[in-house]
Amino acid sequence: MIRVRLDHMLWAATVLASVAGFLRYSAQHPPLEPQVASGTYAVLRVQQPDGDSLTKAVAIITDGDLFRIHRGDQAPVTGFTAPPAPSAPRPQLALRGLVGGPPWEVLVDGIPGRQGTTVLRVGEEASGVTVTSVRRGTVVAKGYDTTWTLTLRPASSTPGPHD
Repeated sequence: MIRVRLDHMLWAATVLASVAGFLRYSAQHPPLEPQVASGTYAVLRVQQPDGDSLTKAVAIITDGDLFRIHRGDQAPVTGFTAPPAPSAPRPQLALRGLVGGPPWEVLVDGIPGRQGTTVLRVGEEASGVTVTSVRRGTVVAKGYDTTWTLTLRPASSTPGPHD
């Protein structure tokens, strides 16, 4: 019961505040009265532009070319640099095998500019790709702002075309 009364009081306060706000606004901003007597109409007269004014307007527009780099007394735009060229796509490297024993040699496919498989040791570089470490079937290579972790895939049990 008390909650219902509280709801009613809050709604009443909201309505009273809204009415008070409307009255205050309407007192500060009186409605606009038409300036024309009843039965008559206001006519807006538009002057036709003459040839001189059009010529002057065209001259103003063309002299103030908005698409120039340097306009009038303003300092020229400096510091413009072309956007960076898109970087070359990163190669898709694949580890094909490990050969030998310490020091290990790795067989890597996908080295840019090289056909087929490339043989590398730790510290060797080929076309921007450097082998940094070899551990338990995992090779880490760096280059092109990327670090690759290459792992050996287990041999598949399906016979290949030459088996």
